[in-house]
This record gives sequence, structure tokens and C-alpha cells, in this order.
Amino acid sequence: MDRETFNKIKEQAMKEVIEKFYPNAEPTQKLAIQHFLEQFLNTFMKAERNIFLENQSDNKANGFYERTLTTGSFKLNLQVPRDRKSIFRPHILPEPYKRVDQSYTDLIMSLIINGSS
Repeated sequence: MDRETFNKIKEQAMKEVIEKFYPNAEPTQKLAIQHFLEQFLNTFMKAERNIFLENQSDNKANGFYERTLTTGSFKLNLQVPRDRKSIFRPHILPEPYKRVDQSYTDLIMSLIINGSS
């Protein structure tokens, strides 16, 4: 699937979820919710790697890799941090090769619901 098609699908899915849980939001607010969730998870994982590396004097940060994560009916594009020894794995991610997790659905819905009150 090409990136343009992927982005159209992602936007449509986000629109459905936000309409359901935050029906009065403006279009820019809806996009902001998606970007907030992606940024929050990316920042969380980066902070976790920083703490992990504090105890690894012979290991260093080694960039990021892209991963999509399905949360309910939409996908988040994440930048997952990695280390040079490839031993760090963010705890917030579901099991390897699993792209959907009920706890993520619960987390995302909670953030949306709490943000709408």
C-alpha cells in the first residue's frame, strides 16, 4: 500500500473514532488529538530509553524505527527508540509482532473521553 492511500485510511479511521467520542470537535482539534497521541507515545518511549541507558554505561541510543500501532479503529505512526545493543524494548508496546492490544484501546479511549469533558 502506498503512503497516500495509507494516510487516507488513517485519517478516515481517526475521523470515525473522534466523531464517536468527541462529536463537537473542530476538524483541527480532531487532527490535534491524533498528533497528541502519537507525540505522547513517542515521548514516553524516548524517556523510557533514556532511563534504561542510565544503567547501561557501555550502550548508547541508536535512533528510531517506524512502527504503526492499531488502537481501536485507527493507526498511530510511532517512532520507536532503539539502542546500539538492541536490548531495549519499550514496555508500553504490545508483544512483538502484535499491532493491536486492548490496553491501547482502553488508553486511547480514556484520553479522548477525559479530554472531552
